[in-house]
Amino acid sequence: MEPSEFASLYALAYPKLSVIAIAIVGNRTDADDLIQQSVVIALENIEQFRPSSDFTRWMSAILRNVASNHLRKTKIRKTSRIDPSDAHSAETDPGLESVVYSAAHKRIDGLENAFDDEVRSAVESLAEEPRICLLLRIVLDLDYREISELVGIPEGTAMSHVHRGKRRLRSLLNSYLD
Repeated sequence: MEPSEFASLYALAYPKLSVIAIAIVGNRTDADDLIQQSVVIALENIEQFRPSSDFTRWMSAILRNVASNHLRKTKIRKTSRIDPSDAHSAETDPGLESVVYSAAHKRIDGLENAFDDEVRSAVESLAEEPRICLLLRIVLDLDYREISELVGIPEGTAMSHVHRGKRRLRSLLNSYLD
């Protein structure tokens, strides 16, 4: 694979990878580090990528493994704080400068002010996998098939995670209204 082809595929995958990384570690700095480590691993093992397969799915699997190793090494709580302003910047990657395509920009733009401490707390209360599924669905408006492929779970499980996550958030946030 030519470097320009890798860069193009990466640019298309970046918004999804960024949301996954932020959902796992909860902050932009660590998420960017994990993505960079994943890119290095992908480039070192590029011969394992089959052109007939899905690049984003392949990168997602690498990223989830890198993130899992990171969490194990640092012993970070899996339900770490998620800052929506981190998700807001998920559409740009300074490492590849201008090649990044901003698929998530319209969905994320303007949401930053809608998040407050209660919403952050509610999102933090979700387990890692349901949190990833919910954020991919809400922030990037991915369909359940694509979420299931990116997270490596059955489509019905992705649907269930999103449904239960929304229900839990509604329940938690309704308590603030009472």
